[in-house]
Amino acid sequence: MDWTTPGVYWSCRDMASGAAGNHHFFIFVYRDEAEARRVTHRWQQWNIGYRREMNDQGQYIYFTTAGIGRDGDGNIVFYFNSETDLWAINETVSEANTDPLSPDLDLQRNLISPEASTMNFSNYEELMNAIMEMIFNFKERYEMGNVVEYDITDENCAAGINSILAYLGFPAAYRETIGEFEGIDWGEEDLIPQTCFSVTYIGNRVTLELHSPVCAYASQISTARRVEFNSVFSALNQGYNGCYYCLREFDTDIRPHPAHLYRLQLVSLICNETEDYSGSDSAYLRVNGERVWGPISMNEGGVENLANVPPIEFTDVARVELYDRDSGAAINLYIANLSLDEDDLLGSYNIPGGLAGEGDRAVSFTADGANYTLVYRVSEYDINTGEELPLNTYQLFLDSLTCYATEDWTGPDETYLRANNNIVWGPHSINDGQTEILTGVTPIQFRGTVRLDLYDQDGTNPCDDDDHLGYVLVTTSSAGVGQQSQLFELDDASYLLRYHVTQIQ
Repeated sequence: MDWTTPGVYWSCRDMASGAAGNHHFFIFVYRDEAEARRVTHRWQQWNIGYRREMNDQGQYIYFTTAGIGRDGDGNIVFYFNSETDLWAINETVSEANTDPLSPDLDLQRNLISPEASTMNFSNYEELMNAIMEMIFNFKERYEMGNVVEYDITDENCAAGINSILAYLGFPAAYRETIGEFEGIDWGEEDLIPQTCFSVTYIGNRVTLELHSPVCAYASQISTARRVEFNSVFSALNQGYNGCYYCLREFDTDIRPHPAHLYRLQLVSLICNETEDYSGSDSAYLRVNGERVWGPISMNEGGVENLANVPPIEFTDVARVELYDRDSGAAINLYIANLSLDEDDLLGSYNIPGGLAGEGDRAVSFTADGANYTLVYRVSEYDINTGEELPLNTYQLFLDSLTCYATEDWTGPDETYLRANNNIVWGPHSINDGQTEILTGVTPIQFRGTVRLDLYDQDGTNPCDDDDHLGYVLVTTSSAGVGQQSQLFELDDASYLLRYHVTQIQ
């Protein structure tokens, strides 16, 4: 199966290793990792993400899966990157991934053409974004209490895929063609009500806050300030910001900014003794819950070079787990899956970021009678640029802040400064023509960069977030060149910050 063709696929696989029926889902295959990051990052704090697999030619395939499942009450919910969906893809990406002792998940897929839609999608990325927005709207409706009961023969996984494509302008005849697969299918021509995928979002044209229609703060917006949007991104593109309480996924004022950023590089895996006494293990590795390598057949004395595994980012601790994949056989009961042979956990280990810069290290996995040695290294990277940190340490000194024009036209601003998202000064009241001396602020030590953001505090009203007046990225190149200055002029304000940088000897 060729995985080098990017696009959106209507896909299906056997239901949880049982061949009694098909499970339907979307697969987004990205052109490259940059597109994968771009599509998934649009959703910020809504955890979507993407995965990667290596084909027989050594190329990485980047993809996301989106499918339908059931909540505890039997209602439809969408989910991303299901473990079984990922295994189905793994089996087909590389010839070496097929285990003759394990039942195949029999992945099938049909490429969806953007041009087939009456909405005239110009490319696959545009279609991916439209599908994701439909799924997000369904989630919003679900959280409002508009639930749809899952029906194995009617409103099911196939009906969910068919419904999204129908409401995105793909004709019925086209959908019937690409929704047909070998095996037993139900619901591939049924439709979930369109209202389940449609939400009217409420914006405040003064504060530029965007709300779900059932948000308590939306009901408080006056008619003169009220504006409606049928698309989240239509509002975001016009400068609106998601409400902290009801649309936190799009609250652009929440900027995740960890204190540290590390990368784990896997070097090699050595098999000293297998877990399977009757032959080789089918070994694979997970880091923080995500499979990053394998399964690969390994026997005693075998060594696998892991240098081609991309570095894995983490912010505190990386939990590494080694598994031996077994048959995965199960009995599918439609209401539950009875596992007959689960994968064996051969050990786990927590790797702290504090090991950064200490070179190659090794850890052993010895559970279930196995004995493996993993060699790895940890590096620290700059949280603003993603570049590896230099060895030298620097200090940033804040000198003064001058206000030429406030953001608040009714009086002084209540300004404060953040350094890498931590408040280091303020809030302090400041008006036109005033200068605040900052030499009393504790110098900020850093090794890569420091992002300084200036804000005007707007009180405790959740519908009026603090105003961002601008930022500057301070780098090590500023060391030893004397005092530097930066203008902050967003939101019609005008401030001048003066600072200097020195290197710690």
